[in-house]
Amino acid sequence: MEFLDEKILALRNEMREQERHEEAVQAEAVYPIDLTQDFIVINNKTVKIQTTTMLNSSMTLRMPASFFEMSKELAALKYPSEHRPNIIFTDETTTVNLAFSHTTMELMDDEVEQFRDEMVEGMEEMQPNAQWLDSGTSIIQEKPISYFSVITPAIDGRLFNLMFFCALNNYAFIGTFNCLEGDFDTWQPIALGIIDSIQFMQRQDKGGIVQ
Repeated sequence: MEFLDEKILALRNEMREQERHEEAVQAEAVYPIDLTQDFIVINNKTVKIQTTTMLNSSMTLRMPASFFEMSKELAALKYPSEHRPNIIFTDETTTVNLAFSHTTMELMDDEVEQFRDEMVEGMEEMQPNAQWLDSGTSIIQEKPISYFSVITPAIDGRLFNLMFFCALNNYAFIGTFNCLEGDFDTWQPIALGIIDSIQFMQRQDKGGIVQ
């Protein structure tokens, strides 16, 4: 009986320790880096930040100038599916990637969060061993951008993924940032800063922001 009591006490202590760990993780809020500045420091190096215009001037965002558009040959190797993103940027290591797809799936602003949740459900089925980190919605120029972050297993290690979604010209726009789990602390606030830097360009014919 005494042995059983000791096991119960040990189990309770273990559960309390796990609860404290989860509370500590939740308390460690990660804030996006302000990419409106001209330079930031990445891995003790000063890196220039540039504005990139995409999708026929429908939107702009800020990213490190060290990023460059991935060659078609490398993209075919890293993203073997024929449904690879339309645009892929990478850094000199090719382990930090920023990809975009403007899809043919119709999507309105009030459907963005539901779309994000459906993407989460799909990834949960494909990646049952994924470690889920965060999800949320930012409002930029009155348009919602929903996102989630997750660490997934891969052939050469574990990857940090941040996916974000919005309605662009009434179709789903999907952005994906990924890097090795070991670089997670460095790149997570930068990835969040990229989302915050998105600007939707004004249409000259309608005088308003892109719908």
